Amino acid sequence: MSRRAPSAGNGAPHRRRIGMFDSGLGGLTVLRALRSRLPDADIAYAADTAHLPYGDRSLNEVKGFATAIIQWLQRADPSVIVIACGTTCSAFHVFGAPDVCGVPMIPVVHAGAKAAARIMGADPVGVVATAATVHSKIFEDLIRRERAEAQVVSVAAPSLVPLIEAPDGDPVRLHDAIAGYCAPLLAARCATLVLGCTHYPLVRSVFEEVAGGAVRLIDPAEACAERAESILEGSAPGRGELRFAVSGDPAVFARSASRFFDLGDAVVEHVEFTSPVA
Repeated sequence: MSRRAPSAGNGAPHRRRIGMFDSGLGGLTVLRALRSRLPDADIAYAADTAHLPYGDRSLNEVKGFATAIIQWLQRADPSVIVIACGTTCSAFHVFGAPDVCGVPMIPVVHAGAKAAARIMGADPVGVVATAATVHSKIFEDLIRRERAEAQVVSVAAPSLVPLIEAPDGDPVRLHDAIAGYCAPLLAARCATLVLGCTHYPLVRSVFEEVAGGAVRLIDPAEACAERAESILEGSAPGRGELRFAVSGDPAVFARSASRFFDLGDAVVEHVEFTSPVA
């Protein structure tokens, strides 16, 4: 799904401009990795917080939401679009992705599955993800496309996104939930664990505590950012601008996001994703 970024119409390198989206805070893990590798890129981050969480919705409904967001992002002329939402990747895997007129798209799940297949050994690989992602079998399909013999054990974790998004988090409930979801993966002797929703690396330390040092955690965000860097090689530098557009309450998003990411002076605005970019 990803390709080299197009050049500008006059043949000059396209400016380093990234459009990315998630249902909420999870994409911040990808944003952090992108900022580390591409600090001068201009990034527009769309968060569909009005419809959060995606993992409890039908994949067909998620595809509709995501298609509207992509159309909104395209009006800002991005060099690349990053799908920083595992459930959206699952929806496109099942129903097909929208036409983006030649703009490269990077689905975070695809990047994570490739990374898992590359580093896993003979032991099973575990995947913890939203219910919609697990039911779509996207990780199984993509990992076995790379490693046909791979054993993949997936567990749906429907309560994690609401717990992570909650402005006043409950660390005890979060720890207990993660321990419960990881239990069958540890019982299956998974030596590699994919954090299959971009929200989950926000609480990576809890996963590390539960899983122990013998289990290798895979955060798809880094592989996603590496792919973006490759696609944007040779593109003209941007100005390092950062903009957030949310379909819900911007103040709530900014307050919750600031627990995980330094927003600096970035604008956080309310946007209906069917409206044009200013």
